[in-house]
Amino acid sequence: MIASLKNTRQYRWLTESKILRYYWLAVILASAIIATAAELWVTRAGPGASGDSVHYIQGALNLLAGHGFSRLKASGQYIPITSFPPGLSFVLAGLHALGLAVIDAGRYLNTILLGINTVLVGLLLHRATRSGLLAIVGSWMFMYAENIVRIHSWIMTEPLFLFFVFSAILLLDLYFQRGKIILLVVACLSVGFAALTRYVGLALIPATCLAILIVHKEKASRRWRDAILAGLVCLLPIVLWFWHNAQSTGNPVNRQLIYHPISKNLIFAFFDEISYYWFAPSLTIPYRIRWS
Repeated sequence: MIASLKNTRQYRWLTESKILRYYWLAVILASAIIATAAELWVTRAGPGASGDSVHYIQGALNLLAGHGFSRLKASGQYIPITSFPPGLSFVLAGLHALGLAVIDAGRYLNTILLGINTVLVGLLLHRATRSGLLAIVGSWMFMYAENIVRIHSWIMTEPLFLFFVFSAILLLDLYFQRGKIILLVVACLSVGFAALTRYVGLALIPATCLAILIVHKEKASRRWRDAILAGLVCLLPIVLWFWHNAQSTGNPVNRQLIYHPISKNLIFAFFDEISYYWFAPSLTIPYRIRWS
């Protein structure tokens, strides 16, 4: 009976169909849609906001009012914002131009990004493991994580930052596979925009260059050429923005580089903190044992 079933046209179609190879993608897309709908329901009374959110919202509103990326002081003076990156505010201002209020734009943007980021996680996991099951499980673990649900329900930069990071990794992997420079350029622009969304994204620039030098299979001369190109493209939006800040306020990021010598007590505290990763303070293990 089983042998006769295997000889049927329907069985051959099921086993040979390319559609079934992408069952994992269909499951992830359906899951992302459900997650997006659930997030919309969670934020039905409005998105969350923090002190940082105020800067992003005010920055977007002042961009629309023609005052640039700035904040309003109690004295009524507009001051350029240099402590926070402008990426999210620019996107919110763009969505407002399409007819959405800034707060509503933040809600819908981060809600939709939950679905998009879930799909990107699934794609990255499938490319890394070639397992549809692991891609599904990994995307579910991402979208059901408490912190992920929380940050996508607030007007914060993390969802947009994750989108740029995941997109950059995916494009960089495609570049390694196909060797097309356009993929590398777009990937590096994603890295640059990630850094303009959260300044911690600056760490992605050397990581991208090192990945090209170490992971890419091309000749050394080609790897060095592409790594240098990648660094320049990644830095382009950052340099332009820092130059703008320097011209406006005299300081690129409202920060100073200061050296603080580390005292003996701080060194001990550092070792204590590291040891607590393995042995909780409640265990009251002597410090010499914990350090060793």
